[in-house]
Amino acid sequence: MIIRRIQLKNNLYMDNGQVNNKSEPLGEYCVFGYFDAMNISQKYEGQEGAWEILSEGVIDEMDGSCAVRSLLCVSKDQEKDAAFWGDEVVLPLLFISIIRLKEPIDSSDLIGRMDTLNQSDDKMAYFSYEHSELIVFMKTKSYSDGYSFSQKLHESFQIYKMYTIFSVKEAALESYDVIERGIINERVDCRLRAIVKDWSLVSEMKEKLENALEVSGISARRMLGNTDVLLEINNVSLPKLLVHYKMNELLTHSNPEYQRAFYNVETEILLAEAENG
Repeated sequence: MIIRRIQLKNNLYMDNGQVNNKSEPLGEYCVFGYFDAMNISQKYEGQEGAWEILSEGVIDEMDGSCAVRSLLCVSKDQEKDAAFWGDEVVLPLLFISIIRLKEPIDSSDLIGRMDTLNQSDDKMAYFSYEHSELIVFMKTKSYSDGYSFSQKLHESFQIYKMYTIFSVKEAALESYDVIERGIINERVDCRLRAIVKDWSLVSEMKEKLENALEVSGISARRMLGNTDVLLEINNVSLPKLLVHYKMNELLTHSNPEYQRAFYNVETEILLAEAENG
């Protein structure tokens, strides 16, 4: 039996208001939404107990620089696991769907549907030790393919609750040329939910984003609740957006301009309404 430990990380702020300024990325994957980064490691059940594996990563990261949530993915198919995570074919976009089921987890019908998923080179389904029962991965070059697949999972399983995390390999963010070669150029809508540090800089950051992304008319709407402002960016090129998530670029915690204007930004990426109706 093989176990994959997923570590989802959030950048934290120090008491003096400074962010974690490490020059290296927090993880192997850049993550969009609530989490900032992700690592995926391989373990075998015989090496140590499952719960020791689950707690180990959290303890390793207790240095005040980030918060860690760990998930465990379990599979008996070691051959498929090795093939899926191998680097023979580089597919830089990774979608992770975390599923809580209505149906019995030990039913032969459910296991059959998981086996069908695992016949695809770009998909892998695991059982989970977490509050969810299944974790399903999809690797792709196309955001719209991953987006559509997450919707199709609702048709494949009887689901109480599911959420999908979108991520991209940090190595694929090296430059615009690297991104353009590895990721299909699709149009997306983007929503940036920001906690503001200096309101006088919000308009300046909006203008910098318009220039960097080659779009016009970004709106900045004040919000109540957990965030202060919603920046709405429509019909933007996905590669042009992703290049600004490389470490130290405009939409990362380690960028000085970001630090002056914002405490934190959460990114939501949607298929562009202009192209997808």
